[in-house]
Amino acid sequence: MKNILLIFYKNGNNFKDLNINLSEKPFKCIFVKVEEFKSQGSIFSRFIRNELKSIHLFKILSKRRLVKKLIRKLKSLFENNPYNNDILKRKISGNVEFKKIFEYLEPSDFNFADKEAVKLYNKVRNSVYVEKNFKINGQNLYEINRLEFVKNYYHLLLFIYAVRNLINRLIPSKVFIAKDLGFENILIIKALFRNISVSFELIEPISSRSFFSKRLVNGKFILMLEFMWFWGIWKIINRKSIKLQYLKRIRKKNLILAHYQNFYPSMIQVLKKFENQADEIQNILIVPHKLITHSQISNKIKSLRNSWVLPYFDINYNNYKANYKALAKKVVSSIQRNSLKTSSIDSIIFEKLIKYSFIKMWPQLTISLRYLEFYSYIFEKLKPSVITMLSGNDPIDVLATRIAKNRKIPTIFFQHAIIADTHDYYALEQDYVICSGDIQKEFFLKLGVNREQLRVFGIPLHDELFRKFQDLNNINQIKAKICQKYEINIDDNIILLLTTHYENFIRERIFTTLLPLIEKFKECRFIVKIHPIEDISFYRELAKKYHIEDLLILKEIDLHEIVLSSDVIIGRSTGAQIEAVLLNKPVIDLNFEGVSDYFLLEKFKAVLRVRNISELISAVQKILYDEETRKALQIGRDNYISNCLNKFDGKASKRIKNLIEKVVDN
Repeated sequence: MKNILLIFYKNGNNFKDLNINLSEKPFKCIFVKVEEFKSQGSIFSRFIRNELKSIHLFKILSKRRLVKKLIRKLKSLFENNPYNNDILKRKISGNVEFKKIFEYLEPSDFNFADKEAVKLYNKVRNSVYVEKNFKINGQNLYEINRLEFVKNYYHLLLFIYAVRNLINRLIPSKVFIAKDLGFENILIIKALFRNISVSFELIEPISSRSFFSKRLVNGKFILMLEFMWFWGIWKIINRKSIKLQYLKRIRKKNLILAHYQNFYPSMIQVLKKFENQADEIQNILIVPHKLITHSQISNKIKSLRNSWVLPYFDINYNNYKANYKALAKKVVSSIQRNSLKTSSIDSIIFEKLIKYSFIKMWPQLTISLRYLEFYSYIFEKLKPSVITMLSGNDPIDVLATRIAKNRKIPTIFFQHAIIADTHDYYALEQDYVICSGDIQKEFFLKLGVNREQLRVFGIPLHDELFRKFQDLNNINQIKAKICQKYEINIDDNIILLLTTHYENFIRERIFTTLLPLIEKFKECRFIVKIHPIEDISFYRELAKKYHIEDLLILKEIDLHEIVLSSDVIIGRSTGAQIEAVLLNKPVIDLNFEGVSDYFLLEKFKAVLRVRNISELISAVQKILYDEETRKALQIGRDNYISNCLNKFDGKASKRIKNLIEKVVDN
């Protein structure tokens, strides 16, 4: 037995009374931080970020010193201020080490968790428990939110594997658990340590009663906040933008669900094709609150003929509240019943954890209730000729598709970027599903999509790329412009890291791959281009944490221009890598976890896939200085495009526009 003391914590805000002296015995104390997969911030932070910041008056007021102090004070009431490592070291004398729980994951854990999460979801979905407790107005909210639940089970399994690996490596003699870990995580840790002779202590014990009470109080607070804002103040402020009466009079309507910022580049390509049509179809974009004032989006759409923006707005509060209470009662009352049979792993019975996950997923379920009311109302009032969506599997799109089917409104799905070709829960329910090529068509057929639903049209986002791909003679001019703007020596090789919205610990792992590269390739300049829906502050904080100074972190920049200016492109399963391939640039795919969403890129040898840092350094070296590697990648890119993107011809937007017209006319 090793003399190891483990302390599991999240923020460390429960450590006020923690005093441990390790000098008496040869103990080693390891603080294990259990981070959130994606930090969302408090209710207050999200409200400020998504809603109040969109109001012009608030923008002006928030610059005032007094208002800034008030906001900070309010945030402190809702958020925990974490202890830093120095404070914790001072509280404990002896040998102290700091780790993060996900450092204990093995590459194989990710692949296994990915498959097991889908199996777990299917077991729960087919149970009487779900059929009985999740049906509201004929819609099964569990099925509608399948992507969210699969993701939740995936994270749950990763945490189990990480704790299990930690136990196998360390075999501690004493364990402290901070209550801010969350009830589910505490249950998992206790279950995994059950068969080991170890002393447990819970810092500020928490009961299941207090856990549920806190969640329900939070839920009621959110309900009150939303009612005051969304059903009241927001509607008054934005009443002029809700042109429902005018839109009702339009005869031919294409309703577009545009709920994410990264949908717009692809969508605008299609909207442009409607500008010169004689028999006018009006495109009505349903846009969520937080995007309604996004200047780039609004200005582009307003300048387009035949396009309208309709903000999402909440209606039927009484119906929503009644459904909210009914669902809450069903979920909470069924927690104690022995009615859900799943499976167990490492002495953990999943039944309890899955039931607790329903409470954890409460925000997603209540959002579905709000959209259920909204879409039922809008589809009835506007009576659209067709509904177009760019996600297909997102809970909002699944719900809208099912409501549309009940009302016999046809639906079309086209991809905002190329869809992942690995997940077997990506079955699509829309009447028409647009594919990027013949290989993707076969993939969708395996998922159960009917052949009659499928159309091989290509991806609208790639139409603009095709025009750039046809004429790459001006690359030097593009690079010169970028270098001048950011004060880069034009003769320097540029290594570009493309990020995307993964779990926080994976995003940090991707970012830290730059550290050995910066050390090795001192003659190169390094740039990080972050995904449109990511927050740039996350990466700026990482740059400070790892003391990286000479690094450009960019968000509001043309992706294609920065890709064309770069000599090496690095990323992890992001659609931007495929765009780089289409722009004839050498790409490295980071596959440290052994899971990739785009295995076809590797199959056709269009990218160099690396599984560790040494392979990454070698791959960068080969691309920069080995002509044979560059030629092989060129052949691989050509094979990938001809086999997987055989409709890469700049005409995808036109084909989709023609399909919309045909569906409307029929």
